[in-house]
Order: sequence, then C-alpha cells, then structure tokens
Amino acid sequence: MISWSGLGIFALAILAACAGAGTGIADLLGQSASGANLGTSIGFVVGGVAVWFAGSALNRPKPGYDRSTGRPVLSVNRHRLMGIPMQYYALTAPMWAVLTFNQAIHS
Repeated sequence: MISWSGLGIFALAILAACAGAGTGIADLLGQSASGANLGTSIGFVVGGVAVWFAGSALNRPKPGYDRSTGRPVLSVNRHRLMGIPMQYYALTAPMWAVLTFNQAIHS
C-alpha cells in the first residue's frame, strides 16, 4: 500500500509522466518501440530534476507566528511519499535512467 501526505504522491506522477513523454517523443522520432528507449532515459532525468525542484519548493520551511504565544516559528510542510520527503525521490531517477538506457542499447 502506498501512503503519502500532502502532495507527495506527485513525485511518482511527475516521474511517470516525464518518462512516458520521453518514450512517446522518441517513438515519434522513429526510435524502436520495444518498451524502453533513449527517450525514456532522458525523460527520467528530466523528471528527476523536476521532482527535486518541486519537492524542495514545497517542503521549504515558511516563517509564521504561533497564535497562542505570538512568537515566530518555522512551519514545515510535509509533502512525503512512504515517509520520505518528496524531493529525495529525484535521487532514484538516475538509477531508472541507467536501467532503461542499458535496456535500450541492448535490445
């Protein structure tokens, strides 16, 4: 079962959308349609960059005030997937890119 808080589920959605778009563009350009291709690898890299920046922006601490004491506090957004902050899923994207690139060159 997948658990998330905030917008953490979008880490998977962004990676999947970018990889799918890369595959589709490569297919339109005439690369083999055997599943994974160079476009898929490039899509994972682009998706990883997008997830890193989106997660970093969403999980950035924001200054605010405690209503009961009036003291300044930092509120932390918790956009997580499976308990891991969203931006750290970007670190898995290069692994997927290497795996799909390896499959693309050996098929």
